[in-house]
Amino acid sequence: MTAVAVLGGCATGSGPGGDDLDRLRLQARDALTRYDQAVLAAGGAQAFVPVGELTGQLGDWEQANGDNNKQALLTGRIVPATALPALGQPTGKVVWENGRTQPVPLASAEEALARLRDRRVTG
Repeated sequence: MTAVAVLGGCATGSGPGGDDLDRLRLQARDALTRYDQAVLAAGGAQAFVPVGELTGQLGDWEQANGDNNKQALLTGRIVPATALPALGQPTGKVVWENGRTQPVPLASAEEALARLRDRRVTG
């Protein structure tokens, strides 16, 4: 959150790319470093905390289906078209820039789909 707020005030309006993009990346890295230091100083530990939407879409909806697919997703009325793969391993790991690692629980595709349906319906 801190990095987003910091970056929000940093845009110069000259467009993405080149020196402006490098400057923004440096500012974001510096802000995240200060945040990590503050968390550690307060007795906390580094943690993976996703921000923003947990789902996304690449491309456009099929025009022939109108709004049907979008409405189905938004209301949690989705089912897999084929069998979903099983969970390969119960945990994964986040690798921090300094090389430290942190185990994180993984979800199967079926569990992720169920969470997506539940979240859309209740949330």
